[in-house]
Amino acid sequence: MFNQPKKSGAQSEIVVDLGSIGHNYRHVIRPMLNSDTKIIAMVKSNAYGHGLIEVSKTLENEQVDCLGIFSVDEALELRKNGIKSRIIMFGIPHKNDFDSIASNEIAVIVASANELQQLHDWISISKKHMKVHLKIDTGMGRLGIFPKEVFTIVEKIFNDYPFIELEGICTHFAESSSPDRSYTLQQGMIFNSLIEELAHKNINPPMIHAANSGGIIHFPEFHFNAVRPGILLYGLSPDSTKIEGLQPALSLYSYIGNIKELPVGSYISYGRTYQTQKPSKIAIIPLGYADGIPLLLSNKGKVLIRDQFFPIVGSVCMNQFMVDITENGDIQTGDQVIIIGKDCHKSITVPELAQTASTITYDVICRLTGFTHRRFI
Repeated sequence: MFNQPKKSGAQSEIVVDLGSIGHNYRHVIRPMLNSDTKIIAMVKSNAYGHGLIEVSKTLENEQVDCLGIFSVDEALELRKNGIKSRIIMFGIPHKNDFDSIASNEIAVIVASANELQQLHDWISISKKHMKVHLKIDTGMGRLGIFPKEVFTIVEKIFNDYPFIELEGICTHFAESSSPDRSYTLQQGMIFNSLIEELAHKNINPPMIHAANSGGIIHFPEFHFNAVRPGILLYGLSPDSTKIEGLQPALSLYSYIGNIKELPVGSYISYGRTYQTQKPSKIAIIPLGYADGIPLLLSNKGKVLIRDQFFPIVGSVCMNQFMVDITENGDIQTGDQVIIIGKDCHKSITVPELAQTASTITYDVICRLTGFTHRRFI
């Protein structure tokens, strides 16, 4: 049978299957790697919309090597909730946060000589220790030190910055999920050459990492001794590659807040983008683009109610969207609505929703970072 529809007290909610995240870590990602390869689990942006604290506790129980976050606020939230795992902060550190970063044993990504100098200036006064990972720009064109600058910076760390420890060196692939492998191969070879040159000078950072989820799948030669899985943890492939055993962890549910009967020729929602062609029953769902529902699902998306697909009609609003339920006279106010997830025989996946909304899976789930109600199973 289909999931029993919610009636009184219903609320929209995200349901996160933490067991699936543990499964993906243990049975999907880990077997792709050498046994001694470290895993930096990316839990930034509220664990890609899945819930920072609960996901991080699950991964800590799996004995993850490191957790990757973006902001100092995320890192402090982890520490406040008892997370003891190593943390690497991938965002640009601000000098006002240096004390919190050092006091909470958070390693930072350093992407320029100026950032390193600011860090050194603060450490010269505080005398606190800091671990850093140098980020190398091999072709992403976003953040990072150019390869020709690396040796000068590394020499400063070893010779002039006694309180700064070079824990790692990393780069980021621009298109590791592209069918055209050439650019990633170019980036990987640039990075690999740099690592070899450093090794010739007896510089061997403990952690060398480049591979995101796409890199893990498609470029095992660039796994080095650490990798950074993100979307794979949450049961989603970074591209169209089918991954054996991958279990999606997130479902998104709402309910029918109201049902309205409209005569033929009625317009629905802003902009009058939809007009009924016959007498219609329209369900109002209390979620909208403020909650992460893509605007581009307007007149294109679908939902599941009682194991049956129904179309989204009219423009998605800030806090509501409308569904045509004319074809099923049994549907009632309060019935459960599945936006992402599985009913009895049918399902709506994140990749399907992303394709309908002309976007990517990352965009769909990260829109949900601020979603109020989450239930963890």
